[in-house]
Amino acid sequence: VDINGNYSYFNDSMCDLLGYSRVEMTGKNHRAYLDDENSEKLVNAINQVYRSRDSVKALDFTFKRRDGSPRYAESSITLITDERGEPTGFGGFLRDITERRQAQALAQAKMAAETANREKSRFLANMSHEIRTPLNSIIGLIELMLETDLRPDQREDLDVVISSAYALLSLINNLLDFSKIEADKFELESAPFDLRDFMKDTLRMMGMRTQTKGLELAYRVAADVPDRLVGDPDRLRQILLNLIENAVKFTEEGEVVVNVATRQYSGNQADLRFSVEDTGIGIPREKQEDVFSAFKQVDAKTTNQFGGTGLGLAVSSQLVRLMGGELTVS
Repeated sequence: VDINGNYSYFNDSMCDLLGYSRVEMTGKNHRAYLDDENSEKLVNAINQVYRSRDSVKALDFTFKRRDGSPRYAESSITLITDERGEPTGFGGFLRDITERRQAQALAQAKMAAETANREKSRFLANMSHEIRTPLNSIIGLIELMLETDLRPDQREDLDVVISSAYALLSLINNLLDFSKIEADKFELESAPFDLRDFMKDTLRMMGMRTQTKGLELAYRVAADVPDRLVGDPDRLRQILLNLIENAVKFTEEGEVVVNVATRQYSGNQADLRFSVEDTGIGIPREKQEDVFSAFKQVDAKTTNQFGGTGLGLAVSSQLVRLMGGELTVS
């Protein structure tokens, strides 16, 4: 460019970059493709080169092509002098760095989102004890009250209350466990428990829900399944309740049956297969993979009609995986 910033010499790449023909480019001033802010930025750099005679290696600014589309550029600026050393203009290179800037912005946004997500998960994970403790106290007290002499209507009311409390606890457990798993802060417990008592107690929690809908809820434990186990009964119960609750939710008539069978049993290791079967509406084959995705329902109508967060199966799938197993659907 000459001393006034008008183009005097340029190549075809410059024309392609700005979107002008050679004829249109000749004599055009840099202000033609820069807004006031970026024009001032370039003029300040040019003045600095003019005064100091030192080149500017990399100046970033935003320009507009002829079609109005915004682009990012990186430019070098060098002073051009005549044989007497008098300034006659400026030379340099202009490089389109739009893709690079967009990639950097995307990477930064992704990093910020991941950091925010980790912080959110860490916060929820740390809150797990504070949220669960009062609800467990409520459930414990209701269970004690149910063991006392109550009128039939009082017992019925408390059954509704404890069923709702268990539903709320299940939702809280799913949210907190999902956050803990996301934050890599989840650990399985290892405690002894009797499987058949465990199954009886677990299904009792869903008894009120199935009675209200007129469904039959049953379980079968194969004879060869060991009764005395060591594992995480709370998490196993959480998984089963998620599966049974889903089955009950989407079944209007018929039954929900839980089966426990031995896949492999050797020494002190048992590989068990739990299955929950129902006579409900089913899941279309093309949608079956989606049911294990977080916050995802089969379709919007399902959410409106049956409710739910779409989180229970995602958490259950992750918990089963942490236990060394696999959760599948057919």
